[in-house]
Amino acid sequence: MKCRALIILVCCLCMFSAVVSASEISDTQKAEWLLMYDDVERIDIRAINPWFGNYHENYTYSTSARNEIAYILNYIDSFHLEDDGEEWYANDATTYSVKICMTDGSVKKFVIEIERFYDASGKQYAMDYDEIDSFLEFINALKTKKIILDNDVTFEPSKWAEEDVKKAIDMELVPRVNQINYKGRVTRL
Repeated sequence: MKCRALIILVCCLCMFSAVVSASEISDTQKAEWLLMYDDVERIDIRAINPWFGNYHENYTYSTSARNEIAYILNYIDSFHLEDDGEEWYANDATTYSVKICMTDGSVKKFVIEIERFYDASGKQYAMDYDEIDSFLEFINALKTKKIILDNDVTFEPSKWAEEDVKKAIDMELVPRVNQINYKGRVTRL
């Protein structure tokens, strides 16, 4: 059983491996808008200007569940954003508001649009539409209970696996979106 799980994990890692481009913003640049898990109380996601025919438009989602907050923040942190210096203006396409309510009462708001990400200060970044679609699919799966997450989300691998996990991350075999809940149940997610 353990061998089967390991083989499935390796196959998944190969399928989801990501290529990082030189123009992608660095972790230090992201630090301005990334949020700490413990500082977040609730996340609200809703469609703005729904585009007819887009099935993602049919929902809004709000969660205070710690495990869901951890995964949503991990997803946002995993986005490959490019600081291309461009500024696009709103159009008729569906956009998604991600409102993050902090424990201190403040609110951070991000906007995701077709191929664009707007951080809390309004700065725009180019973004791959497939990543947007994957994120929205994940949120829809949470809402419709197609994905049930572990109650307790872990952020560190077991001691015996730390060295190998670090090597795999350094070799870019583990995409950022998969660098969470190492000790959780093995699922398709």
